[in-house]
Amino acid sequence: MIEAYHRHWLDGSNEELSKLLDDQIVRFRSENVSYGFTNALKRIKNESRGERPPGYASSMQLEIGDMQIHSEKNFSTALYSLGIRGGARWEYSDLATIFQVFQKIDDTWKIIGHIESFRLDNSKINKPPDSVPNRRAPFTFDFVYPVKDIQRAIDFYSPLLGPPDIVTTTSASFRVRDSYFELDSEPIDERIVVINGRANGYGIINVNSLSDIKDKIKDLLDVNIKTKPCGDAECLIAEDSSGNIVIFREYKPTYSLQNKKPTIQSLNEFGQPPVFSKTIEAVNAWITNDYSSLIDMHANKAVWIDDAFGVAQGKQQIEQALKSRWESFDMGPNGINADLVTKNFQTRNIGDRHLVTLEMFIKMRTNPKRSFNAVLTQVWKREGLDLKLEHTFIAQKRYIKDTPVG
Repeated sequence: MIEAYHRHWLDGSNEELSKLLDDQIVRFRSENVSYGFTNALKRIKNESRGERPPGYASSMQLEIGDMQIHSEKNFSTALYSLGIRGGARWEYSDLATIFQVFQKIDDTWKIIGHIESFRLDNSKINKPPDSVPNRRAPFTFDFVYPVKDIQRAIDFYSPLLGPPDIVTTTSASFRVRDSYFELDSEPIDERIVVINGRANGYGIINVNSLSDIKDKIKDLLDVNIKTKPCGDAECLIAEDSSGNIVIFREYKPTYSLQNKKPTIQSLNEFGQPPVFSKTIEAVNAWITNDYSSLIDMHANKAVWIDDAFGVAQGKQQIEQALKSRWESFDMGPNGINADLVTKNFQTRNIGDRHLVTLEMFIKMRTNPKRSFNAVLTQVWKREGLDLKLEHTFIAQKRYIKDTPVG
């Protein structure tokens, strides 16, 4: 059934594909979520299959691997990676991490949940040759234009890009998926100046370690590099082989006793099923860094997937993954220095299990650029009078803007 799903999707056989989807399916792909059969199929029809050479429905090749299947009488889950090779005139490589939930209805298996993220890599899936551009586990960056008058620049770009997401006295940042287009009237380096009629922009690439980048640059080029603070981060300023300015940035998470307890703005609990309160309890434990309570909610062989970090299996790995992920956030004595808003709680009962989805917006207080939208998918199983988590998938969701440049 999994192979059939991807075969029909690749061929554009929407009628055959529709037979595999449940009426109440929740489907997440390309950082967009669809609720219900009609919306999911509409989204599928509009998804790109890459270039289409004459006589072919697509230029893509798919490789399914590292698959884990759990199957019972009327319920099944699958977690696997999907290697992608595409391109007719030029090649590229990509990789998706996919979690699917199935239910047998009237002796026919249907997909009731599909979560697909392109943020993670998997060493068990064959990598392409070095000559093939690789989009697996993509990095993020800002593209910055130096400007002479910040307000005048905002007035020019806002009708095209929408209002800036972040504004200071010297800069304005417009979110573009996970990156930013930024205007800056006080550039970080004296070599960055506005020259009329020339391309004056430069990139700021986000990295995990400036020391690693510095070592690699020194091996490649004999260039003048320097580091300096840049907001809540540390930046390394260098020149590439053509003399262009390029900047690498490592965020430095902060801890302050002054940071207030994180808040959660959730839906009204009145009339919600018991699994709703368990879901909010888990979300609260996550944002307050209460790992002991969160770990206790899990079944012994639970799986935790965070597409900003990776995949963890079993309580010990999940605890390590949570602690590592939390190290990347600004913190206080009561948890992450952020406010969290939830919406669109959905649940589906399958015997003694509940498939749950919940949309979340995590607003970072001190560093708004690190805020993100996410779709939380969970499978809870009833054990006696309690519910235990078997699967969790936190997948970051795209920011949607209704602007000429979308």
